[in-house]
Amino acid sequence: VNIEVSICISVHNTEIFLRRCLESVVNQTLVRKEIILIDNGSTDSSLSIMLEYQAQYPNIINVHSQEDKGLAQGRQAGINNAKGRFIAFLDADDYVKIDTYEKMYISALRHNVDIVECQTIRESVIIKSNYNGVHCTSKVLSDYFVNGGVPTMLWMRLFKRSLFSRPVMPNMYVNNEDIFAFPCLLYKAKDIFFLQEQLHYYSTDNDKSVMNEIIKKSSSDLSLRS
Repeated sequence: VNIEVSICISVHNTEIFLRRCLESVVNQTLVRKEIILIDNGSTDSSLSIMLEYQAQYPNIINVHSQEDKGLAQGRQAGINNAKGRFIAFLDADDYVKIDTYEKMYISALRHNVDIVECQTIRESVIIKSNYNGVHCTSKVLSDYFVNGGVPTMLWMRLFKRSLFSRPVMPNMYVNNEDIFAFPCLLYKAKDIFFLQEQLHYYSTDNDKSVMNEIIKKSSSDLSLRS
């Protein structure tokens, strides 16, 4: 079977949210998909949940375990095991609408682009780039550096797998890998399509999420300086 989209999910201690995430991907309307779950050194019941879903959906779910190497190398492990024509990333505490990857995949083929971006919602606020339709990635990359009006989050996008022929994820323990990888992917790609539809749900109720940990650290640093 030719796999159209590989959905890569790096998991580290997200047992509370993991089932919601997995339910949103196993029920996707896109038929030819695979779900690659990377257990990134979890110490809670996350791995048990992943294995439970793998047993239930053996044809589409593959589970791989490694020591905690940070989100960047969790994503890289997903890429290394992906067989799809396109790759998508999803954080284990987020989730997507049931037709997300079908719509993004169809858009990629219809517009013959290397990247498709959808919109996400966080606390009732839509997060998106200030673009519509197809754009040359060199122009978007320039705007990214000059104006900063382009979100970096990889999980907003579908990427042609060939863009990962050489690693773009930093080979270090780092969680904000997007700021390293996204400009590299824009540089390697030719065109990007901005799908004007909110398909992703950005969770803010995980106290241990990457973003919340960064916010806590920033607050702590500020308090030490004051």
